[in-house]
Amino acid sequence: MSKEKLESLKIPGTVKKIGSSLCGCCISLKTVEIGYGTTTIDTYAFNTCTSLTKITIPETVTKIGTAYYGKSSLKETTVFEKNSSNLTIYGQSGSFAEMFAKQNDIKFSAIAPNPDSVKVNRSTLTLGVGESYGIIKTVSPANASQICTWSSSNS
Repeated sequence: MSKEKLESLKIPGTVKKIGSSLCGCCISLKTVEIGYGTTTIDTYAFNTCTSLTKITIPETVTKIGTAYYGKSSLKETTVFEKNSSNLTIYGQSGSFAEMFAKQNDIKFSAIAPNPDSVKVNRSTLTLGVGESYGIIKTVSPANASQICTWSSSNS
């Protein structure tokens, strides 16, 4: 697939820094999801993505272009220069992403925080063939994403 036809991009958190002009010529790119663990979005990373309307930025990102966490002015025009009027940044309330969005007049939408812990009501359970049991989960904090993936084994 050519870069011109790319519509969505998921960047894993193992990528610590999103380089300059990463998405150059990605004129059809509409959504980007950046994984938890990424810390930096370089200058011009999404500059020419004129169709970009949604980018999810995790709380681990503390630098966008020349703006960085702790800097008094987060004005930065080179990262989303050609698409900020249609763009919404998704992130956690109180995060650097929210501060960046507000100072650059980019729409912001808060998402649920990542869970700190998940507890289940049973640590071990032995079932006979054909038996079932409903496991009850408790996710903390309460406003975190409630989506959980379970796995089991026969050992």
